[in-house]
Amino acid sequence: MSYMVGFGPNFPRRIHHRGSSLLSLSDHPQSIRCDGGFQPFFHSSNPNPNILVGAIVGGPNRNDGFPDDRSDYSHSEPVSTLLWLDPRHILLGANPVDDILSCCCCLL
Repeated sequence: MSYMVGFGPNFPRRIHHRGSSLLSLSDHPQSIRCDGGFQPFFHSSNPNPNILVGAIVGGPNRNDGFPDDRSDYSHSEPVSTLLWLDPRHILLGANPVDDILSCCCCLL
């Protein structure tokens, strides 16, 4: 199980993220109000229609399981603990995607 969205064959499909759990404008051209996305989209058991590639979720529960349930925010919400790396990579001229893939290849 990969806890990085979009990485490997088995990654979280129902993350707690509003933008990735709503349909795109091309699929749903009508406006979705702030309170209008909960029933049809947020509480749906379908995978998120938009994949938030590179997001890292909270991880497994105390039994080392991952329920992949968008309403279980403590495990399925994207975390931002690695965001501090990006500005440093830009300043140093490195490619953060290559660096992430090179350090995570052991997870395959």
